[in-house]
Amino acid sequence: MSDLVSRVIRELPDTDRDRYDVAYQRGRAQARSAMVFGGMVTGLAAGIAGMFLLDPERGRRRRAEVGQRLTALKNDLARVSEGRAKDLRNRAQGFAAEHDLPGAPTKSEGSAPRADMGGPVMVMDIPASTADALRRTDEVAGVDRS
Repeated sequence: MSDLVSRVIRELPDTDRDRYDVAYQRGRAQARSAMVFGGMVTGLAAGIAGMFLLDPERGRRRRAEVGQRLTALKNDLARVSEGRAKDLRNRAQGFAAEHDLPGAPTKSEGSAPRADMGGPVMVMDIPASTADALRRTDEVAGVDRS
């Protein structure tokens, strides 16, 4: 019994630094065990994927399907990034034009598109929402309602 008491007293931390060291060592042990478990799970997943793709009977079809999906993903990402780049370029040019900064498109580079609202249209043929929208075109620059 006295051996047990002396051993417990010896192993109990005396200072805050000793307590910190004990907690640090316990944390490192937990981190190591988590990394080992994570490595085992990763290895298991890699083995299953290898079995799935290298199967002699259906592996070729599965690999082709994975290749097609990756190609589709690549094309989707290219299309989205191209659209985002165009949007960002247009926003930057608009900001530059609003604030008279260099890089803004000038009048000689292109003019705003014009809308021609002419021609015979009977008022009764136009839905109310469209007629309301046409009345508002008086305020838009570049719209000719002749």
